[in-house]
Amino acid sequence: MTDDTDRPISTYEMNPADFQKFLFKRDDSYYMNIEKEVTYSKRDMPPSSSSSSGRSTPKPLEKDIPIPNGNIFARILRGFSFYVALISVALLCLILHSFISRPQDKSCETATVWPSYARFLDFDNRYTRFADRYTLYLYRERSVYGNDKPTGVPVLFIPGNAGSYKQVRAFAAQAANVFADAVAEDPEGTLNSGKRELDFFAVDFNEDFSAFHGQTLLNQAEYVNDAITYILSLYQSTRKTSDYPNDESLPLPTSVMILGHSMGGIIGQAAFSLKNYAEGSINTLITLAAPHAMAPLPFDRQMVEFYEAIKAYWLNSFLLPAEENSLRDTLLVSVAGGGLDTNIVPEYSAVTAFAPPSNTLSVFTSGIPFVWAEIDHQAMAWCESFRRVLIRGLFAIVDARQPTGTVSLAERKELLSHTYIQGSSLDNDLTQISDPVSSHNKLECGNTVVYNNEPGKPFMLDQFGTSTIRQHVYPIPTVPDNIEYFELLTSYPIDTVNSKVKVLACRLDPKTGTSLPELNKSESGEPLPIVCELLRDAITLIPASRIDTDTPYSGKVFYTFKLSKEQLNEYHLILVTDDLMEPNDHFLVGGFANKSSDPLVIKKSQSQLFKRGIDFSFDTSNSLSNKFQFLGIQSSLLAYKIKLSYELHDGKELQTTFTPMLKQSLESPYETKFYVNVTETDISLHGISPFMEYFGKESEKSLVMEFIANPFVYKKLHVTLLPDYYGSAGRLLMRYRTLLGSFPVVIVAFAAYCQFRYFHYGSTFLNMNTALEIIVRRGLVKLLVFVSILSIVTSYSTSRVSTALPDGADPDSSWRDSAAMVLNSFWKQNHLLFGLQSPQFWVLAPILTFMFVGLVVTCTFIFSVFIHILSYFYGFYLKLRKSSIKGIAQAFFMYMKLIYVFLKKRDNSVLKSADLSKFDTSEAVLNAIYANPSLAYTYGRKDFQTRLISNTILLFIVMTVVPFQIAYVILLATQSVTTAKSLFLARACTRSSHHQEKLWSFFNFSLMVTFLMLLLAPIDFPVLLVWARNISTHWYIPFPTHHNFFSIIPFMIMTEILRKGKLPPRLSDAEFYSNNLLLFFLAFYSLIYGAEKPYLIHNVVGAYFFWLIFLYAKNQFVKQSNRS
Repeated sequence: MTDDTDRPISTYEMNPADFQKFLFKRDDSYYMNIEKEVTYSKRDMPPSSSSSSGRSTPKPLEKDIPIPNGNIFARILRGFSFYVALISVALLCLILHSFISRPQDKSCETATVWPSYARFLDFDNRYTRFADRYTLYLYRERSVYGNDKPTGVPVLFIPGNAGSYKQVRAFAAQAANVFADAVAEDPEGTLNSGKRELDFFAVDFNEDFSAFHGQTLLNQAEYVNDAITYILSLYQSTRKTSDYPNDESLPLPTSVMILGHSMGGIIGQAAFSLKNYAEGSINTLITLAAPHAMAPLPFDRQMVEFYEAIKAYWLNSFLLPAEENSLRDTLLVSVAGGGLDTNIVPEYSAVTAFAPPSNTLSVFTSGIPFVWAEIDHQAMAWCESFRRVLIRGLFAIVDARQPTGTVSLAERKELLSHTYIQGSSLDNDLTQISDPVSSHNKLECGNTVVYNNEPGKPFMLDQFGTSTIRQHVYPIPTVPDNIEYFELLTSYPIDTVNSKVKVLACRLDPKTGTSLPELNKSESGEPLPIVCELLRDAITLIPASRIDTDTPYSGKVFYTFKLSKEQLNEYHLILVTDDLMEPNDHFLVGGFANKSSDPLVIKKSQSQLFKRGIDFSFDTSNSLSNKFQFLGIQSSLLAYKIKLSYELHDGKELQTTFTPMLKQSLESPYETKFYVNVTETDISLHGISPFMEYFGKESEKSLVMEFIANPFVYKKLHVTLLPDYYGSAGRLLMRYRTLLGSFPVVIVAFAAYCQFRYFHYGSTFLNMNTALEIIVRRGLVKLLVFVSILSIVTSYSTSRVSTALPDGADPDSSWRDSAAMVLNSFWKQNHLLFGLQSPQFWVLAPILTFMFVGLVVTCTFIFSVFIHILSYFYGFYLKLRKSSIKGIAQAFFMYMKLIYVFLKKRDNSVLKSADLSKFDTSEAVLNAIYANPSLAYTYGRKDFQTRLISNTILLFIVMTVVPFQIAYVILLATQSVTTAKSLFLARACTRSSHHQEKLWSFFNFSLMVTFLMLLLAPIDFPVLLVWARNISTHWYIPFPTHHNFFSIIPFMIMTEILRKGKLPPRLSDAEFYSNNLLLFFLAFYSLIYGAEKPYLIHNVVGAYFFWLIFLYAKNQFVKQSNRS
């Protein structure tokens, strides 16, 4: 008899006659004789290290580390891993609760539309190879248009992941109404300025899952380019059918504007890099909640490569000279929804990593005038307040007199900045805002007052419409060194030409030579002529903060007017005119400031602020606004709470029309939030984020808080900023959700090392729970220290570019310097480990590692319970195979009794075969032996041939038709059943303790392999989802990167080996150290690159399985050699 360690478990060689006799034997005597021959032998233990085999001396497990004894519940409660799991689950629940409980803005309302969609049936296989899959539509608002032919300026809407082409209706309907209203109000002026209707086209992608599959994105981008070519060709004939005169003389459009929602924005961005892209056919790309920086789920190789190719194309294009850059006239506008977006990380909408500031504009909806609220991912396509502002900006840049259909790049960015950042009253023509409106005014003695306010002494007007004074003059100090800027705030709209209240910057008429002091002394009553300008580009809209407003999106607006020191030098006075005739509650407050407009820098570090917070006070009586820049608040991972308390001037009462407000802002990306009528609120930002590349100056990284309060009412303001640990916990989920699919592999790899270590030194192959217990007891502290040191080291990488840019540098030149540094860097440190870009965040590394260890312990226990249940069902299935109806009922009640006794006694001993003696034990044991896969060596030649043929067919299908993930799921299910069978065999075998140990060892090894395969399932699931979706719609898209032979063959072979019940052989020292090296490499790769390229973990696990297959093959070869 050969060494049992090299033989299949439960295999006993016999001739066919004896085997048939054994199968039909009705008592236990024959089985007992077999068990007597399978005795404990020294050959089952590895020889001493001095032997020729080079194996190590056995090392008892009990002397190495104490493992709790007793029943299953006692062992759980005594184990350290239980408490680690308990803390981890509690931490995860805290994170989930914090994430779910974050503030929810209910600012969006749906719009009423009358949709009509015209499908282009002529756009067929002559134009695109995807005509059978995708379709193109033209939207028409039936309440406005009756013509289905495009005659205006083309706009192409691209839906996102699983999105519908019908999402275009909200934007297209608003565009139709805006143009119709403009023509009705001023037809000649509107048409002569080049304004035309926006023809909204939409592509129908059949609601494909574009966020999960790179090839799907490539196909959709190619279709978009084909659609653009077809759309532009339509206008050669449709322009002749226009309802407006002289449209035939307009140039035919040569480009389209693209509006992309979610992944639709990425498709639009990718269209530039494809071969079928016609240069110049896209000149403006507006994306809504699009993850530009990183793929939302980087589980597909082609998806990650797709993103890298897009960013590389854009980055390299903008590093070329302008005449060689095909993107030189392209404007990319990225709009993010903010914290309510749970589909993508809001910071991923940043575009500075691959495009310069001159060609980009990034903004959050919380800072867009008239929106001033965060919007969730899906609401970006239908939010009423947002679509109004968005279409207003699109309509502003339209100019059908140009072949591109839009104004120049500089004008486009300026107009969209006015719309999406600065704001303007709805009555204004955005194209005219930058031009000052000149007027000739006269200052009359009877209704004019000249104020000689000193810098730092604000003024206030609150009697509009009732006072006899109609002109308020504020002379600009003759010594400009005493002032830095002029600012005011009012509740009345001052940015329109016909406004009843105006704020004008004026110059004295040089012909009169009369000075303002002489006007006050003059008794002649002759008016003083002045030349004034309405500077609308100096006016910014902010939400109103009143006693009755709770949210910034209440609909009420304040207007701020600000002129810098350099601008003030061009004028002599500020004039406020009042033409109101009725009493009202409007006010105006402002003045000349003698302090710098730059914020006061608070230099406390991030760790200091997040440990203790900060308290400070400041005087509000000499300025309308006070700014503070917090150098320690830069990260999107941290949240804070702020409390404000006020000290009023003596005798003053709270003003109902103007209460204090807080404005927080970041420069890049441009994020602004307003907190109105504020006394206490939560503070969070979307700044520096894990795994993100940051391009920008030092001054742009830190949070700026601007406190706006009435200086005539509030004397002093006290600020308390405290860390919000609970709120910060919820922000971890979105940023680290990818690690849920990769980091557990690290823990399982260490557990496998522990199992092989004890197996190598002579113990049984440990259970996964026991291995994790040992890791918690002996290795957890070491692991936490290791990841802490590693996170600090990676955060100090020299490849960082965010600290290399000085303040005051030109934005475009600074961006090019940063881009060149990124291209020349060996690796991007922000993609490693936890993506932490500051060493102050090192504490997150051990916290997250601890949580993942506990989650793996929890998941292992749950999976073990599942395997036990599956094993019980398997045993029940065996009982049913040869039982009558009476036997079936008997078996059912038997298992119910076992479950009851097990729950009552809480001990595994009740599951021994002795408890089954009343229920035909012999048949149960015989069926268990019969079901053992290892008996294929004796009688399973036919079964082996069947398995070989089926696996060959499956492999052929994977290589030609279906992605390998389909086969992987089948193999995972097969391996799970094999593990359940091995558990059933281990429980059924009770007559030989040594043989039972070997059966349990095989079960533990099989469970480890199954659990490791299970951890790879989330990485493969998205591709399965795409494939299933395509099959359901009868679309057979190629999966070139998923027909990989080496991605499935190691799992297939390993599964077949375990189906035969083979325990892994004992390893020599060299093999043991090689096995450890491979496991450490698996753990290290999953730890370092698990967030950036988790799909490669599948290949690393496959390489490790190849190593195990080699060990099996080598052991089989040695055994055959010994026999010969």
